[in-house]
Amino acid sequence: SPDIVISDIVMPGKGGLEIAEYCGKLHGCRLIIISAHSDFLYAQKAMAFGVRHYVLKPISRENLEKAIRESIQELQKEKENAGIQKKITADAQKLAMSSLLFRIACYGHILSDTEKEMIVKLQNFHPGVIIGIKFYDIQIPGDLAKSILSAGVSYFRTAFESKGYSTNWGNSDTMLIFLCFFRQEQKGEAGREEIIRLLDGHITGMDSRFGMPAAGVSDVFGDLSELHDRYNQCLERLSRTFFYQTP
Repeated sequence: SPDIVISDIVMPGKGGLEIAEYCGKLHGCRLIIISAHSDFLYAQKAMAFGVRHYVLKPISRENLEKAIRESIQELQKEKENAGIQKKITADAQKLAMSSLLFRIACYGHILSDTEKEMIVKLQNFHPGVIIGIKFYDIQIPGDLAKSILSAGVSYFRTAFESKGYSTNWGNSDTMLIFLCFFRQEQKGEAGREEIIRLLDGHITGMDSRFGMPAAGVSDVFGDLSELHDRYNQCLERLSRTFFYQTP
């Protein structure tokens, strides 16, 4: 469909108002009407079909160019807004997906048919592991301790995703939880062992702000039905894991 249409209001065959009605049904189309009629009735009818530019004859080059420039700017703004809206929608869907996966993992949430369809549609579900990370002996005031969790989320998400892992994450007041999905080519225990090595290297490299981090990694989950058991397994392992002493 055209981006910009310039039409006289009176023509043989279809008139400008009929064209305006047609263009008004097209997404992302601007119509500039040219007319010798200064009667407001014509302009009012044109505006009812979404016409924003009504140029009177005799036409000046300046007025026509101004209408074209403004039409281009409107189209560009419309495309920018559509892109922003698309990103907002994608972010909202990702947030909803993350919340749903954590309800399944933490509480054994039973999926409705709609939720199952959403997971299939929005996420190519791969096997993975659940990781719990807790920070002990943090030497900063309680109000600022939450900033450690936020910094920890960013630190580990970057570490995992830089190696091609897809993650969903959450946190409580005392620990971080990651659902870490394997890369497509990874299989079972080999993927888990690689994540443990990655986790080990990054935990030992953390600075003293993070106190003494402890981590627990579940066995591999293969589908949604195993998430809750793996979550409990992760917490159990975290409760008896060894400490990493940071420098």
